[in-house]
Amino acid sequence: MARIAGGRRYTSLEDAFLTLSRAFAPSPRRETVGLRDAYSRVLAVDVSAREDQPRRDVSHFDGFALASADTAAARGGSPAVLRLRGGARSIGEVPKRRLGRGEAMKVPTGGYMPEGADAVVALEDVSASGGVIRVSHPVAKGEHVYPAGADVRKGQRVLSAGRAL
Repeated sequence: MARIAGGRRYTSLEDAFLTLSRAFAPSPRRETVGLRDAYSRVLAVDVSAREDQPRRDVSHFDGFALASADTAAARGGSPAVLRLRGGARSIGEVPKRRLGRGEAMKVPTGGYMPEGADAVVALEDVSASGGVIRVSHPVAKGEHVYPAGADVRKGQRVLSAGRAL
């Protein structure tokens, strides 16, 4: 509300703040920009994951993917002997071959697990030669495996509307 004093018109401090806050209020318009242009912008809507992260089970160590059941009877003097099969050559490549009973596949840290495998034994915990590995102890199901969706599940909100980037 304006006051008049000494022939001059004055605005109250409260009205001045209201006028300023309206002038600098975020624009209600929405636009889509690339990631590089998003810095210092404010999200207009929630952002949800489009897929699980990681997408598939991944190895937590450099080692060999295998079926834990194949190592259940393994002991120091009587190791489980598993045939090595070819697999993915790089991280992010999905192995095309499914592991059969008594087979193992070399996997890098962060590499996708092949179908038929439910555990990983670390490189240093096996002896490998002649196309086979020898595992001298039982490997538990899920051992050294980082499961699909462990970081983020599909549909999960990862950023909320109103968040400054």
